[in-house]
Amino acid sequence: MNTIEGLSRDNRVLPIGIIEKYENGELSREYWEPSEYKLAKFLDENLPSEWAIFTKPEFKKGWGSSLTRLTPDIVIAHPQNGIMIFEVKEWNINSYKPFKEITKKGKWKISVKIHGEDKRKLVKNPVDQAKGYFEFMRDNIYEILAEIDEKKIKNKLLWYGVYMCSKEDSKWSQKDAEKFLGFHHYTYPHKCKIITDELIEKKDGINEIIPLLINKSGIISSSDWATKFKDWISPPLHTSDRQDIITEQSLDKQQRQYIESKSNSIQKLCGVCGSGKTVVIAMRAAKLASLNKKVLIVYFNITLKNYIKELIKRTPYKRENNYIKIAHFHEFLHEYMDACRNGFADEDDAYEDAFADEEDAFTGEEDAMEKCIEKHKTKEKKLTSTFDSSFINNFDAILIDEGQDFKQFWFDFLKCFLSKNEEILIAFDGKQNVYNREKIKGIGSGRWPVLKQGYRLLNDHIKFINNFSREFLKTEFDDPETPLIEIHNENQHTLPFTPEPYLNVYYTIDSSETQKKLKVILDDLVNNKKHKISDTAVLVSTHEEGLEIKKFIAASEFNTEIKTSDIFREDETEERQAKILFKVGGNTLKLCTIKSFKGWERRNIIMIISERKSKTGKISYTSTKEIYTALSRVREKLFIIDQNSRYKKFFSTYVKATL
Repeated sequence: MNTIEGLSRDNRVLPIGIIEKYENGELSREYWEPSEYKLAKFLDENLPSEWAIFTKPEFKKGWGSSLTRLTPDIVIAHPQNGIMIFEVKEWNINSYKPFKEITKKGKWKISVKIHGEDKRKLVKNPVDQAKGYFEFMRDNIYEILAEIDEKKIKNKLLWYGVYMCSKEDSKWSQKDAEKFLGFHHYTYPHKCKIITDELIEKKDGINEIIPLLINKSGIISSSDWATKFKDWISPPLHTSDRQDIITEQSLDKQQRQYIESKSNSIQKLCGVCGSGKTVVIAMRAAKLASLNKKVLIVYFNITLKNYIKELIKRTPYKRENNYIKIAHFHEFLHEYMDACRNGFADEDDAYEDAFADEEDAFTGEEDAMEKCIEKHKTKEKKLTSTFDSSFINNFDAILIDEGQDFKQFWFDFLKCFLSKNEEILIAFDGKQNVYNREKIKGIGSGRWPVLKQGYRLLNDHIKFINNFSREFLKTEFDDPETPLIEIHNENQHTLPFTPEPYLNVYYTIDSSETQKKLKVILDDLVNNKKHKISDTAVLVSTHEEGLEIKKFIAASEFNTEIKTSDIFREDETEERQAKILFKVGGNTLKLCTIKSFKGWERRNIIMIISERKSKTGKISYTSTKEIYTALSRVREKLFIIDQNSRYKKFFSTYVKATL
């Protein structure tokens, strides 16, 4: 049985032939460390034939297309039995010094920090380093994360390990290595193996090193994880294999203007809801990548990643996928922070230049951004210096979606990662500024063109939304950056059904009454109007509301069984993973917060306008900008369940008059 199509035991160590080249003296130490060779050789000789072995040189083109140089040293993968990541350290036991630090983050925790050979400098604990690679991989391979989200027990198919390799003048015992790394203090000790030569030289030590070999529970993946991993680190060339390709001809004149590259410029693209801002960003990114330019697409809303990926797949341009990095802002920031803290920058000495002294270390997100901005300012005339090319590679273009969600500080930080091409496009819709951010400065003066056609929306809904905007957002048609939506003659992207625009408002006094009304609406859509349950999204303001609705749907007796795709979890880490996984496909009801649904759309929208009292007695409401955002997600039928009397007069006046 082959591990991956085209691989056998004879060529399963990747890059193919690396072990033989090392043994023949063809590879320098800079390319492959002796300790990495030692572990790879051991694994090749002892692992069953179905396992593939990936080494660091295989990751050089892009660890998951992330455009970062920081990668694990070895990864082993099996189609059904799982994946394990290894970090290798050839450290002299006397040159590094650990110390324990008690921190408080929700609860007391002991962390073990390590001073490097240069006593001024802290280096990242290898357990944290391996764990970081493990989490990054898990959260970025959609199929693997989806399986784990569906069946938590499949977490057992992912492991990571740290190999503390002994040197002639420094021997690591198993006990010393575990004590040194503070192994027993870590959050996931059951996911990590500490490895020394004691285990490698032990008879049948492979079974202790690789827990995945002893699968007593019989858990296996339902998809080929080894191939999924290989495709992630080395994506195949893009092919336009879909019928619904987005072409330049499908865009209007103004949209086409913004998909063209424009170096040495910062462009601002303002647009009303549904005007195609994200489509423009996807088209421009794909077109830039086809010219072998590196592109960063960044946004604030975690759930947008899959939507942007899908749009890019639908573009006609031939390109290599690893030229485009798609990340929400804090994902990108934390990747940068991890790169700095790892204590090395691969082939160059940029880390030593930038963060060698203790006073250059940072303590948190804002501190990291501030120091990056300051370092960049000091080298602004030398954009090709080692500092500018370290950590995360430069980008020829940075494209920012939902720019109204960004802070000034974040924008200044992102500019540090531009290459000499210095190209930025930032898209805005001020009326969807649900976080009430201040306007970003430094993106040019004067009026910018505005996309005013709301192609996603039916004209009847446009009239209603414009009336709401006039009443509560005080918007007029001639507002230069936040105009009313223009009525259009036809949809830019034709709907696969004959639309019957509909709007209704239901008034309730509490969450219990709201849930009963929700059940009535869903039953009517599925059983009377014969809509697929996947045609509908339920949007709420808060996480707590979402959990309540989710539990209500699961416990209620609907005429048709309803399953949900949602972002709501009790555990914070699982909630973040659910946001990464969120898609609007599949035969499920979509359940989401209004903020996390920004950028998405659905045939039917059920919006819940809440009036909630916290435990302290404070009353909170769905904000006006959130309501505007939710209204603009609809394609055909809009249902509003209103617990807030503020909007009752407006709805009573306009609902019947509009539809």
